[in-house]
Amino acid sequence: MATTPQRTSNGRQPSALQGVLSAATQATAVLATTAALGDVFDVNPFWGAATTVVGAGGSFVADAARGVAPSALLYRLGCWCAAGSWLTWTLFTKFWQMESFAALGIGALAAVVASPLAVREQQRQAVAAGRGALVLRSSVRLAQDWERRVLACCQMNVQIEEVRWWPGRTGYDLLTRLVTPGRSRADLERGADTMATNAKLPNGCGIEVTKGPDRGSAWMRVGIVNRLAEVIPYPEDYSATSFLDPKFFGEFRDGSPVQVVLRQKAGLITGQRGSGKTLLQHVLTSEAGRSRDAIVIHIDLNGGGLSQPWLDPWIEGEIERSPLGWAASNIDEALQVSRAMLAIAKDRKRSTRRIKKAANSQLLPISADLPAYVIVVDESAEAMGQSADPRFAELRSNLAEIQRIGRNEAVEVHFSGLRATQDVIPVNVKKQSSLRVGMYVQDAEEIAYLFGWGKGLSLEDLDGPGCGFIQFDQEKPRPFKAPFMEFLQITRAAIAISRIRPEFDPAAERAARSAIGSAFDTRFDRMRAAFTELDIDDDYEAQEEDMLPAVHTPAPAPAVPGQRDFTLVLGGNMADWPHPSEIAAALENRPVPAQAVGVRIAPGALPANDHAPELIRRALAVFEAAGDDRIHSEDLAAALGFPSKTELAAALSEHGVTTLPNAFERNGQRRRGYDRAHFAAATQSGRQVGGDGPGNPHNPHVGDPHTPTPSHVGASHQP
Repeated sequence: MATTPQRTSNGRQPSALQGVLSAATQATAVLATTAALGDVFDVNPFWGAATTVVGAGGSFVADAARGVAPSALLYRLGCWCAAGSWLTWTLFTKFWQMESFAALGIGALAAVVASPLAVREQQRQAVAAGRGALVLRSSVRLAQDWERRVLACCQMNVQIEEVRWWPGRTGYDLLTRLVTPGRSRADLERGADTMATNAKLPNGCGIEVTKGPDRGSAWMRVGIVNRLAEVIPYPEDYSATSFLDPKFFGEFRDGSPVQVVLRQKAGLITGQRGSGKTLLQHVLTSEAGRSRDAIVIHIDLNGGGLSQPWLDPWIEGEIERSPLGWAASNIDEALQVSRAMLAIAKDRKRSTRRIKKAANSQLLPISADLPAYVIVVDESAEAMGQSADPRFAELRSNLAEIQRIGRNEAVEVHFSGLRATQDVIPVNVKKQSSLRVGMYVQDAEEIAYLFGWGKGLSLEDLDGPGCGFIQFDQEKPRPFKAPFMEFLQITRAAIAISRIRPEFDPAAERAARSAIGSAFDTRFDRMRAAFTELDIDDDYEAQEEDMLPAVHTPAPAPAVPGQRDFTLVLGGNMADWPHPSEIAAALENRPVPAQAVGVRIAPGALPANDHAPELIRRALAVFEAAGDDRIHSEDLAAALGFPSKTELAAALSEHGVTTLPNAFERNGQRRRGYDRAHFAAATQSGRQVGGDGPGNPHNPHVGDPHTPTPSHVGASHQP
């Protein structure tokens, strides 16, 4: 007969042994009572045998239909056969004799001893809900294993009520009922890492403990395939969305997407170098920037590297509008941003009351005409560090106040830092951040500082760069993998966002102008200048043309016939100098400068100005012949007979003429070069040529197309 554990009077589930003893006692009492009544009324023994056959057969069919395990079927069938045989025997003989009671006691004891074969019938039935018998058997064994594992690792009894496999069977969820009094989900969380080790889960896999249907239950999410090692590409979808829509931040271990609603969320992203922190900020910029009702603003005091790829298409002229509403790469510009955005947040508390009333909403409704402002602060150690500079102190105060008061007004700040420590991320900033992301780090203490101790988080749950823990609202931190965004994807996203991005609303513009004046209207001019100078090619040219002429070098020694001049000016550390064999090979393969191509100026065609240096007059003639006010350095050097733009820059530096700070486009190429106005100003200086360039009338090589001009750096002389 079946033995079903009962609940105690206080509603708690009894232990397994208590349930078995109670069921065996009840079954024995019912069987003895039946035998006694049969003896009193002299019932025919045939009815005992018939009852046994019917009961055993019905129990077998019913249990088999429910998918009960074979061991439980045999146990129940044995109980029915033993009970029926004893009842039939007592009806043939007499109930009131010592042998009858002894046999009944031995049978009851045997049922108790063999009860483990069917003691988990209720759990099996719960696990089997909606599943076939084949799946049931594996799930039952899995449930039993985890019940034993929880008991061994967490010292608490649980019942696994349901098993749900993830898509692709890369893991499963266990609905866990907490049985032991006085224990909670927190105990499962603390033992998660120990249970993962006991289960010998693969690297990068672990156990997440989340809320169950009620306080007495929990879901244990167990990963058995390391999906965090896989690359998750950022989707090629740059269509317009709303800032109120969930934003894609990657995938959890079970393959479900990480969806975050950014409205009302201040963010905090931490992670060591190479952990994928900056990559996630690019994803944040793309997801927020695609919103037709949000404007992204960058503050990056570590060189502006976060903003550069987003601004490149705009700087290069591919698009007319900047995808970013503002970008600051230095402390002065960051101060302007913080002052303006703080003024906007404060103004919205007063100026939007009618809008809230019309919408019957405590929360400011956003739209393309009233957008949200998302401030992304990269490298918070630069912006929020404990610098003695009063400008940094004001920046820290402004950003912290914006985070504190800007939630309702849709002015949010998302900080980031290399380390989750108090000197990089102040406590108040961490407390106000409802979206926290901890990318891969070496020290578990940083994860604990970010999310709190006792969360059951382990670095073993991650699998290197691109992986991290994410927490939003009151949810428990969960491991996830950030999507990989290629560099050209940033370019494509920037082009799309430039068409989607709204403008500052009129009230915000008035508030910003009241705070920083005309600096708000000229922000794009400063951005273009600042981030054009950050371009690698332009920066290299600046070093060649502006910095190099400042190095004073001795005049080159006369060339010795049959030999080549290997004179070089080497700066920096000696360890950075090339090997002599490399220098010789480079000079050996260097082509001899041919006759300069382009506009050639005859001596008689020079502008009449006796006070102007000849080189300046020759350059002005080139501008006149070209019919342009700007010429690239390479083209002007060729026209004036210089072998390279470096030699030209050295010669012009004697007259105070330098290249423009920003590159410009001519003939389909974007390079640095010279402006005619600088040469016109030099004609008023009256300075004479002091170098050995082609502009010096004492230079015997001027006008000789076959003899190269001596170079200031790395020049070679032909014998």
